Parts: sequence; C-alpha cells; structure tokens
Amino acid sequence: MKLSIAWIFDHINADWRKQDIDYLISKFNAVSGEIEDFYKVKFDLDKFAIGKVIEIKAGKIKFFVPEWGTEYNLPERVDADINAYFMVTKNSSQVRFTTLNDFDLSKDGLIPELYVHEKDVAGDWKKNFETEDYIIEVDNKSITNRPDMWGHRGFAREIAAFMDLELLPESKFLDTKEIFDYDKLAKTTDTNKIAIEVEDTKACLRFSGIYFDSIKNRGTDIFILSRFLKVDMRPINMLVDLTNYLMLDWSQPVHAYDAKSIENNKIIARMAKKNEKIKLLDGNDLELSNQDLVIADNKKILGLAGIMGGAYSGISKNTKEIFLESANFEPEVMRKTALKYNVRTDACARFEKTLDKNQTSQAILRFLNLLKLYKVEFNAAQEIISVGAQAKNLNIKISHDFLEKRLGIELQDYEVTLPLTRLGFNVQIEKQENSNVLLDDAAISKKNNKIYSITVPTFRSSKDISIKEDILEEVIRFYGFDKIALEMPKIEKRPYKLNNIFRLRKFKNYLVEAAKMTEQQNYVFFYEPFLQSINCKIENVAAKLLNPVSDDQYRLVNSLLPNLFKNIKDNFAHQDSLRFFEFGRIWKVGVRDEIVEKRYLSGIFFEKKIPVDFYFCKSYITGLLELINLNFKELKLESVKEPESIWAMPYMTANIYFETKKIGKIGKVDPVFLAKLDVLPESDAFFFELDADFLFNHESKIKKFTEISKYQDSFVDLSLVVPINIKTIDIEDILKKVSNLVYDVNLIDSFERQDWADKKALTFRLSLKDLEHTIEKTQIDKVWQDAIKILEKHDIKLRA
Repeated sequence: MKLSIAWIFDHINADWRKQDIDYLISKFNAVSGEIEDFYKVKFDLDKFAIGKVIEIKAGKIKFFVPEWGTEYNLPERVDADINAYFMVTKNSSQVRFTTLNDFDLSKDGLIPELYVHEKDVAGDWKKNFETEDYIIEVDNKSITNRPDMWGHRGFAREIAAFMDLELLPESKFLDTKEIFDYDKLAKTTDTNKIAIEVEDTKACLRFSGIYFDSIKNRGTDIFILSRFLKVDMRPINMLVDLTNYLMLDWSQPVHAYDAKSIENNKIIARMAKKNEKIKLLDGNDLELSNQDLVIADNKKILGLAGIMGGAYSGISKNTKEIFLESANFEPEVMRKTALKYNVRTDACARFEKTLDKNQTSQAILRFLNLLKLYKVEFNAAQEIISVGAQAKNLNIKISHDFLEKRLGIELQDYEVTLPLTRLGFNVQIEKQENSNVLLDDAAISKKNNKIYSITVPTFRSSKDISIKEDILEEVIRFYGFDKIALEMPKIEKRPYKLNNIFRLRKFKNYLVEAAKMTEQQNYVFFYEPFLQSINCKIENVAAKLLNPVSDDQYRLVNSLLPNLFKNIKDNFAHQDSLRFFEFGRIWKVGVRDEIVEKRYLSGIFFEKKIPVDFYFCKSYITGLLELINLNFKELKLESVKEPESIWAMPYMTANIYFETKKIGKIGKVDPVFLAKLDVLPESDAFFFELDADFLFNHESKIKKFTEISKYQDSFVDLSLVVPINIKTIDIEDILKKVSNLVYDVNLIDSFERQDWADKKALTFRLSLKDLEHTIEKTQIDKVWQDAIKILEKHDIKLRA
C-alpha cells in the first residue's frame, strides 16, 4: 500500500517539509509497522498542459491549448465532449493526450476529463497540482491487525504520537448532520427518499446512507489527480474520485449508486439466491451462491457487497441523483466471496480487516465535507440514516504492577498514560483501594498500587485491542524494545533421543548418493490445476481448509506422489532421467473419520526414453531398509490386482508388509497415467511410498556375530523350471530349510520364453558351510537330492 507524506500531514498540525523523513521512517519501523520502501516524488510539469475541446469531427478532435497558444488535431476519445478539458503531453514536436503511465502509474489508460477554472487553463492550474512529496510503501501484512491504519488518517495518528506532534481533531474534517439509528429497517423520510433494510444482520453489521436529490458530477479535480497519481489510484470523475479519496483518507470504503437505478426507492442488504447473476462494474459476469452478500433493490442486484458495484447502478457524468452507501460487513463473508470469484479490490482488502462500525456515519460526514471543500454543487437529505447497532466502548483495567512485572522493567506513570492518550485512548488513574474491580493480576505492591482505567476507542477495539496484554503491547512499543536489557532466558535441558534425526539423515544420504536421487520439498497442499489437467481425482482427502489462501491449494495431501509427478512434468523436458524423492507429512482419514497425520518417504524413478527395471529399482528400496537392519526377506510383498491409486500399474504394484503391518508400496507407474503428463510414449517410471513413522520407530535387531568357519565353503547351483505363479522368495524359504548346511540362498539368473505360457526358468545358488570339517561330496550330493525332492512337491522341476 502506498501512502503520501503530504496527505498524512493534512491531519497533523505541522509542515511535512520541516520533518526529518529518514527519522520518521526508522521510527515508524521500530514502533508501528514495516515500511518496505520510501522515495521522493517530484513531478516536472513543463511538458504537460491543459486544453479545451473545440470541435469533434470525423474521428478527430480540434483541441486548443492556451498555455502553448496552439490548436492541435488529436485522435477522438470516447469521453470527449465540446468544451471539456483534458491534459496533453508534448514530446519533441508531438502532442498527445496524457496517459497514466506518463506519471509512472502502474495502471494503463488516459487521464480522464479534468475540472479546471477557465482562468487557470493557461498555466495557473499547476499551482493546484501537488508536485513534491514523499511516498511510503507499507507491507500490508505488518498492519493486517490494524484496520485503523488502512487510511492516511490512521497513519497520521501513529506518526503524531511518536513524533510528539499535534493530531488535528476529527471535527476539522467532518461536516455536521443528524444521524437516525434503526435496528433492521429504516423507512424513507421527507428528505431521505431511499429506505434501507438489512435482512442478514450477521453479514451486514451496519449500513449507513444518505440521499442526494441533486448533485453535479464533473471532471477530476487537479489536486485530487495529483494525489491519486502518487498513490497508484486511477482517477475517473469527481464523484467516484471523492469516494476513493475518502477510502484512502479515512480507511472506510463507500459506494455511490445512481439513485434513479434503485427500484421502489429501497435498498436491501441480503444474501444472494443460488445461481443469481450479476454483471460487475469491470464487466465480469458472476453466478452467485447463497453464501454471498449483495446489495439489491426489490428487482435486481445493485452490487456485490463490500467488493464491487454492479454495472447498471454506477455513476456516470450524467448522474443527477445519488445514494451514498457506507456500510460495515462481516470480514469472513468478504474474504470468502473475493477468493471464490477472484475479485480483489481495495475496498474488500479493508473490509477483511474488521473495520470500526462507528466510522460508517463518520465517512458520510467526511464525504459531505469534501463536497464543500471542492465546491461541488449538491443538495443532500437533512439526516443520515443508519441501520445496525453501534460499536460500544471497551474498558480495560490494568495495574501498574502488571505492566512492570510482565515487561521486567520499571515504568513511570507518564510512560503509560502519554502514548495511550496520544493514540486516542482515555486513561484514568485509580488507586487499588478505591477500585471496586477485582483484578486477576499478581498481588499489588504497596510501592505502586495504581490502576489504569482505560477506555479503548472503537477504531482500535474492533480488532486490535481486547485484553490487558494488548495494552501492554501499546505501552512497550512506544517505550522502545531496544531499551529492554538483553538477558538470556533460563532453559531447562533434557536428554533427547536423536535416533530419528540420524536415521532421516542416513536415508537421505543413501537416496542422494547411492540411488542418485534429488530431494524435493513441495507444499502440503494438492495443486488443483495440475490434478485437473491430468484428470486425477484424489479420493478420501482428509482435510480441506475453511479459509484457503488460494483456490488452487485448499486440500491437504494424503500422498506425496501427486506433487512429485508434477515435479516430473515440470522437469522431464530438461533431462532424460529423473529421480525425485520427498520426505514429508500426509493426512489421512482414520477408522472413526478422524484426521490422522503421518510421515512418509516417497519417490519416483523416471526414464524418458528407456524402460525402468522393476528389480533394479527394488534393489534400492532393499538397500534403504538394510540401513535399519531390516532384511527385505523378512518382509512380505503382496501383488495388487486393482490398485487404489490411478498411477499404480495392476500386477506390477506390490504392498509391503512387515509381519501384519503394511509399511509401504512399490510398483511401476501405469503407462496410461504417465501419458497424461505429456511425456514420450516410451517413457517409463517406478514409484515407492514408505511409512516413515515405521522406519523411524522400528527397533533394529542387534547383530550377533558367530565364529567364522575355518573350513572352505561350497555351493550348489539349481536351474529350475518354476510355475509362474510361485514367488522367488517362497522358493528361497523352501531351499533354506533343506539342510542345516545351507546358510544362504540367492537368485543368480532368470529366463523366460514366449512359448512358455505358465513357466519360467530360475537359477538359485545354495551356499553351504560346516563349522566342524570340510564339506564332503556326499554331503553336497545329499543337499542336492533333498532339494530336488522337496521342490518336486511344489511342482518345481530341475531344468534339463
């Protein structure tokens, strides 16, 4: 958000040119918020002039510039009328209509029609143009809890307080008008011909308005133009500009309706009907839901409340009657609607911050003041009508002892009362014995038994100030955090098991160094546009955010793989081989529909132009598990015929079980799914998902070392013809039980032929040893014969 120092000092009884701006900025950063940038602005108006439209003919405008004493033929513009004034720019010998970009505004477009006294057109208009200023850019996040600081008046209050300057009273900026308050319905009066009804008092907290039976719209004022150009606000016409000027000045958004567009002279604040439609001022057509608050009459919607007005009730240069709305809306409703339709406006940004309900009528008084200040001709109703309860003052009692004990410093009374008073709080000092309020502070010391009875202004109690600690924060930020002596806190250190840290480090090192993988760190949300692009429907999602920052990311992941597949899609064009892994948290639905948070280690091996070997990738998973002394042979792999995940290939995916617990899943990626990533037809991939909680908590078996045999080992190779439905691991278990001499069994070769419909050839090596003596041939033969007999019982035969 951009703010003007000159504008801020409109509200302070001091000349901004005599202030140390560097000191002001540093003090603001220390006390109030975060200014990201500030810079001096100085406009050179020599190349600009104002001229008058003399004639419009055949797509051309005859335009006279008194300051330069020359007539020009310029291209026609849609907002041009005879005798209208516009600004032009001269570059070398070329003259054109001035654009917003000529003043370095971030928005595009032409400077609109201007209001200038005829005597000033020849150059005196430049005296009303504010050419010098300092602009500060504030980080919105640093003031998100301060709705009072979303306007120049709020900044003036802060700056006046810490710079010890006089803040000008509100009465200097407000007109006087009687205010009539109503609960839900305000009927018309003799002079106020528009009735107001609030149907949903939870969504619309307060609605104030005033009717103008005559008002003269005109071009943008030169002074307002100069200020808008500095704070990045687009000028439009006098009435619209004044509503925007008021918002930037007083932090209260208002909206002006063309009163002739309001049917039956009644405005209603209600929730939209399902599928009700509206065309906004920016031309967008929206289909609404019953969760959206709208401003309507008896026949149609006039605007999307707090966000943007409708296209058919807006102000034009021909508007003669208006109704000015100044309302206060429920922040959550505003935010949800703005996010849902992706319509972000300056007004919505302010309503989301919980504005002061009482400033709705103040804003109208400020608008009336501005109309008189800029000599706009108007006739308004004799009273302001306001529907909805006013905000009540909040009173907080806090002891001096409480402040000192919480802050750990000694405070003088004036260090408490002075900053609060400057900020608009009313502070009364009482003695503890005279106070009839029982405080929950620690016992009040006799040394200082003062109690501060503090009345919080409504512009601070709307969101920022509600408890004693908030008052303490106000005191200490003006006292200065830098004045508190640095002192190390006492820390109780307890022993902590580092097993998980070391194990995770070991896993990551293995995957990076041995498996040549790259670690990824993705968001904990699914990226919805990606899922939609690949037609991937994620079922059983555990949690959705109620107030997501973005519509693209609102569901917590129940698997790390979808985001890893997105990483593959984003990067496969740059490399033929990609290997990604990620360690992170996922959220699943439990047995009783509770949300269960788990940690997972997942990864993908991707090849763009060659097949991925299942067993080669599996060997890396085997090696990973061996880091915690978990032999893959201790696990059970169960083939999956109908995988739950759409990326898993049937029959080439296996669930991994340790005893009866499922600890993960490995498998090939389904080619149909892989094609949705727009990879090559020959691309292939392997994935794995491992339960990291199990990997961390599994107690590794303690290795027991046995005496190495003094005698030479021997081995037996068996080439077998095996039914295709028998698993390799089952054969290994059978062969280990053949004899006590067998201490290890390994698959050393495999072979398949197309004409073998249900068979495969496997070669196993049986490693033999005897601790007592050298193995004899008769022992080897017996192992051979016993193995063949046992295998034949399982329809496994020796290969010829």
